[in-house]
Amino acid sequence: MRHANLPARIPEQHSETVYTTNRAIDFITEQGEKSWCLHLLLHQTALALYRTGAIPRLVQYEIGSRRGPRDALRSQQTPVYTAFRQHEESLNFSRDSVRLTVIPTYMGLIKQVDDQLGRLFDFLQSNGRWDDTLIVFTSDHGDFLGDHWLGEKEFLLEQAVGVPLIVRDPRAAADATRGTVEERLAETIDALPTFLQALGLPGAEHRLEGRSLIPLLHGENPEWRRYAISEYDYAFQAPARERLGQPIDRCRMTMVRSERWKYLAYDGFRPQLFDLLNDPQELRDLGEDPAFAAVREEHAGYLFEWVRGLKRRTTISHQEIDWRGQRFRYGEPETEKVVQIGVW
Repeated sequence: MRHANLPARIPEQHSETVYTTNRAIDFITEQGEKSWCLHLLLHQTALALYRTGAIPRLVQYEIGSRRGPRDALRSQQTPVYTAFRQHEESLNFSRDSVRLTVIPTYMGLIKQVDDQLGRLFDFLQSNGRWDDTLIVFTSDHGDFLGDHWLGEKEFLLEQAVGVPLIVRDPRAAADATRGTVEERLAETIDALPTFLQALGLPGAEHRLEGRSLIPLLHGENPEWRRYAISEYDYAFQAPARERLGQPIDRCRMTMVRSERWKYLAYDGFRPQLFDLLNDPQELRDLGEDPAFAAVREEHAGYLFEWVRGLKRRTTISHQEIDWRGQRFRYGEPETEKVVQIGVW
């Protein structure tokens, strides 16, 4: 990372970001008037545009200092968090010299992605595809970059899990919500059901656990999820796993996020709880506070509900199950072609 502020050795037009955008434009051109679906994954190439003065303020509580409030001093001192705070990247990003070198470049990389998306959108408008293309912009994760004394992405606080989700549905039915912010909880697994509905294809409910966002985009008010889930298995993070003495199959952490609360469950360790309304930076851990026992119990119940609802019959659709059941129930002639069990 110490060389992050140095320019790339190739011109920007030969960078991966520009090349990938070029290929996306080529692909769309090749499709002509046919329907298509494109997953454009943009990586960044070093680009230095920003100075250190533009770096956002760190989200940290005081460690070992009497200046911070007592609650902040106790915050996050759970074994799993403490183990991750000892990772090399966490220790590095806790140093100002590292942050001041890396983050300006990181911001430049984001600018490069913005520029290439601008190129792509200009192309869609110029070739007539802008008004019939559904666009979903999101990311797989965020980064801590020193926030909460952490370095990368491997923890379920907001810096990692609060990814952008911007959807542009060009159809007139979406005009009612165009340019608005939707506060209801979404998960990244909602993207595929959204695409299927937009294309008029079956929703594959027996496989997919997400929900189409189309009803929200079109101003409808369906019954919606009460909580969102995020999972992480840190078995591959050997330093943390070994510090905690956890076996490989006991390294899961799971987030249950409701409108106000975030509940973090860990294999073998106490949970954490954050009040996102009064503590949006997640600086005060309520995981042991007896005053919030009922909230923790409620969210543990959500977690159990979610586990029970995971898809099990992924190889056969609901319609196929119903069809087979009806055949056996009413004794249609087709039943003679199969082994009949329990028939007198």
